[in-house]
Amino acid sequence: MKWKTLFCLVLSLCCLRCDGLVDSAQIVSTDNEAQVLENGILYTLTVSETLFSFGDTLKFCFEVRNLSQSARQFLFPNIQQCGYELRDTNGAVMVYEPRIVQPATSEFTLAPNARKRFSFLCDFRNESGLFIASGYYRLDSALLFRSAPRVSVRIRIF
Repeated sequence: MKWKTLFCLVLSLCCLRCDGLVDSAQIVSTDNEAQVLENGILYTLTVSETLFSFGDTLKFCFEVRNLSQSARQFLFPNIQQCGYELRDTNGAVMVYEPRIVQPATSEFTLAPNARKRFSFLCDFRNESGLFIASGYYRLDSALLFRSAPRVSVRIRIF
């Protein structure tokens, strides 16, 4: 009987789509995807795979989806709106984007249930053009404004 009550409660809360439910950050992860839900915005990082050799290219997408019932505007201090960092197990940034920041403002607005997708390619070379070492890395991606949450996926290069 308790199971039915709990199920009905969860179902009714989901049907309400209450903005109060999405104000706190939540993290959901699988091997190839991670999500953070914050203030009605779902941030999703998806990688093509998690095991790579040096000749491979890391392909990934960062998606922003508005789950709230009102339009959301995102303002940026430069043209680049999304970026990433590939960090080693010590937290050192080995590869990152953007490398050059264009000093012009930009913005986008998401209507309710709308989404914006950013696609990236990374060839595992640092800013000097050298391959980074083999090992485990954390790929962090986020919108490029001060309070944006980071979404992370773990990968391995061998």
